Amino acid sequence: MTYIAKFWHYIDNTLKAIARFLITFYQKTLSPDTGLLSLFFRHRICAHHPSCSNYWLLCFKDFTFLKAIIMTIERITRCGPANTISYDPHRFRVAFASSAPIGIPFLDAIANHERCELICVVTMPDAPQGRWMTIKPNIIASHATQYIDSKHILKPSKIDPDKSSEWSNFAQTLKNYEIDYLIVIAYGKIIPQSILDIPKILSINVHGSILPHYRGASPIQQALLDWCNETGITIMKMEAGLDTWPIMKIKNIKLTPVTTALDLINEMTKHGPQLLIDAMIEYPRGHCPLKEQDHTQATYTTKISKKEGIINPFADTIQTIIRKHNAYYLWPKIRFEYKNIWHTIETIVFDDELRNNKNHPWWHNILIDQKCRSLSSYIKHIIIKPENKKGMARTEWTQWIERQ
Repeated sequence: MTYIAKFWHYIDNTLKAIARFLITFYQKTLSPDTGLLSLFFRHRICAHHPSCSNYWLLCFKDFTFLKAIIMTIERITRCGPANTISYDPHRFRVAFASSAPIGIPFLDAIANHERCELICVVTMPDAPQGRWMTIKPNIIASHATQYIDSKHILKPSKIDPDKSSEWSNFAQTLKNYEIDYLIVIAYGKIIPQSILDIPKILSINVHGSILPHYRGASPIQQALLDWCNETGITIMKMEAGLDTWPIMKIKNIKLTPVTTALDLINEMTKHGPQLLIDAMIEYPRGHCPLKEQDHTQATYTTKISKKEGIINPFADTIQTIIRKHNAYYLWPKIRFEYKNIWHTIETIVFDDELRNNKNHPWWHNILIDQKCRSLSSYIKHIIIKPENKKGMARTEWTQWIERQ
């Protein structure tokens, strides 16, 4: 640490100590709730919990002097006898539930944000992985160990109160943590209302579409299959039901004809974590009102199976193939059978003339001619991987297939 940094650290700590002394003096003398003036008031004046003066003390203890001043001024503007009682802590105790890689940037954002305290992580139980099917924790459980002790990583196998006694132990554990928020993204299980009611403030879900469109298990893939011009990410209050809950915030994301599932997930993880943090901070202040969904506009998605990646490159249009390629880019990939061999198209890049034009006539041509001697001239780059072989570029693959 440089001398300048040390000096500023000393000044910051000194100013915070002075601020805490003045606040404590105010609490004992002038506060209408705890000081001498409280003798003249029958009811509590401060409408918040914790009280404003206790809130200020905590801010000047845990944050920098400048940050604490900003939060103190913001709280003062919202406090008064006419306000209704509200719970608005200076730091949020957060439980995070996820089982998929998309949850990692959100977990990082919560664990590293000064207004959040990651209390526990809920994820799926350890499962067989790899060639030798070794029992290992999933990616969320492994990643979370850098922030919290493994004893605070919960892996319930069943959380349905009607089907398992394990639910009661899990629910009690979650209650003991006294969490303010439960954040859920791609957890993999339906969470009962009794669990969703545990947080003091709210349970929040992150969904990969602009609701009420594309409710269900595969909103990202379906938006790409439908060649939408845009999709988005929705932050919503979580209740019982399937993505039918009140909306807190939405971020729109533009799509092009060549946007893949990986591209879209990268965009969502780029903007989504900050959107979530903003919703968590703004909601207790009344700055993030809940908006009911228009259920008449709802559309639904289903769980993806491996067979949905099967194509016919000799009959399907390029448009159909590229839609599936974009949607199933991560899994299950697109594949076709030829000469009793399964071939997976790992990468396909089209000429720039097609990239941003959905109405280009070449989208309606086929990818491979009937005799399998040539591929569309609009392919800029392609990697095709025959079963049990390495991936091959255009020329290498056409030469190899002719020899079979």
